[in-house]
Amino acid sequence: MRRNGYRVISKDLVQLPDGSKKANLDVEIAVDMMALVGSYDTAVLVSGDGDLAYAVDAVSYRGVRVEVVSLRSMTSDSLINVADRYIDLEMIKDDIQKTSRPNYAYRPLSGLSLMDEHEDR
Repeated sequence: MRRNGYRVISKDLVQLPDGSKKANLDVEIAVDMMALVGSYDTAVLVSGDGDLAYAVDAVSYRGVRVEVVSLRSMTSDSLINVADRYIDLEMIKDDIQKTSRPNYAYRPLSGLSLMDEHEDR
């Protein structure tokens, strides 16, 4: 992502008592949404975290259109209610899933580098 001009924010995962892991990025997302509000007209939020509803409502009030994309089973009603549009990933999975390529066999590269290949000639 960085190589394509995106700023990447990462955080260590926190392990919960049930063994699942979670990265709380809601504050970072909310701050960026507010700080950049004059730089975009539509935000596509790929999250179901209800903690983001207040930030979504705030940027919407400033004229930003917010589309939320997530699995319905993991999405807060409050987030759906403040979004301009909600897209359930389950409903579009056939359109976005990776398709297998027929007759494609994965072959890892050998230990040769490009420099080694040229030296053999």
